[in-house]
Amino acid sequence: MANAMTGAQILEMIQGLAQGLQQTQTTLGQLTTQVTALANNSGRPSDNKSTVQRPATYSGKSSPDARRFVAAFSLYAQEMGSKLNTRVGDLWQRDDQRWVRSALSFLTDEAAVWATPYIEAMVAEKPAFSNWDAFVTAFKLRFETQDESADAKKALRELYQGKLSVPEYAARFREVMERTGYSDGDLRDRFYEHLSNDIKDLLPTTERSTKTLDELMLVAADFDTRLRQRRAEKAREAGKTSSTSSTSTPVRTTAAPFVISKDPNAMDIDATLQAPKGGNGKTRADFLKVMGGRCFGCGSKDHVKRDGGHERDICDWCGGTGHKTPVCQRRFLGLPKKATAAATSSTSSTDKEVDEIFSPETSSSTSEEKTVAATSQMTDVVNAMLKQQAELAAQIEALKKAF
Repeated sequence: MANAMTGAQILEMIQGLAQGLQQTQTTLGQLTTQVTALANNSGRPSDNKSTVQRPATYSGKSSPDARRFVAAFSLYAQEMGSKLNTRVGDLWQRDDQRWVRSALSFLTDEAAVWATPYIEAMVAEKPAFSNWDAFVTAFKLRFETQDESADAKKALRELYQGKLSVPEYAARFREVMERTGYSDGDLRDRFYEHLSNDIKDLLPTTERSTKTLDELMLVAADFDTRLRQRRAEKAREAGKTSSTSSTSTPVRTTAAPFVISKDPNAMDIDATLQAPKGGNGKTRADFLKVMGGRCFGCGSKDHVKRDGGHERDICDWCGGTGHKTPVCQRRFLGLPKKATAAATSSTSSTDKEVDEIFSPETSSSTSEEKTVAATSQMTDVVNAMLKQQAELAAQIEALKKAF
């Protein structure tokens, strides 16, 4: 069994624990100070890094560009930390002479000519300007218009949407509108006046409010986006893209993208073999069989329909054009006469002609003739299918070229 600790040993242990506790408290205090310092410095600009890009140089040739340069450089200089600023406590304070020196170095062409005397003064260690505000005043006096309102009003009068998108037009409009002195209502009206006619035509069709300038800009931008998307779709449907030259080969297209059009003259094979409702039981195949070797416009065996000159012939039975009553398919199938045709004509004068074409004597033939007719019919079907296949291949090729 271990010996019991003496009072001296216990006292020594307590003193050691007290010293350890004191050291821990000291360390904790140091950490707290460091954390506080980091928190205070989080709002300070960085000495070495900036999230703002360098401003573009200024040539002195544009009043609006002069205004942009001063704004862009001021933002840039604020972010440059100790390079252009002096730290005061937890914040950066502008160093006027550094700002002026840096700004003068961004001037080129005509602006550089104006800046040369000031640069020479600074090289001679003489202050070119008393402070940054003095530089800005002199700069504006030289390069910006004296009457900002008149200049802005002129800019609005000359600003049209034209080929610009609505967002681009709105951005340029906002850039100058604050300096015009116009009321919100006047600004809204002036923005509307110079919109493209396409947008103006669409605005009355919406139920969305366009009473304020912001509302008008938003609705107009939505319409502009839809119009541009639709134009792009039409270009694709026409087999043309924005990069296609004006000498490109025209591409045959359909009414809607990716929809293969159906040849109106192609035969429906299923319908050919089925008797229509309300008829006499005969089918289109029967009609084609009887009409084998005959003109589909008049029934003659001496020519085909395209050579018969039947474009203006009107059928007394179905009311259609391009064929005469004796060869009317609707009549052959036993379908009733259309009301319009019945009201305007009589068929008695054509009965004999119909009988001559569709009579059993005429329609009956030898087995050889039937075989020839059936072969002719199948040839027509095959040719129709080949034609459809060729058109399908052409349209697929057109779609490939479109993309």
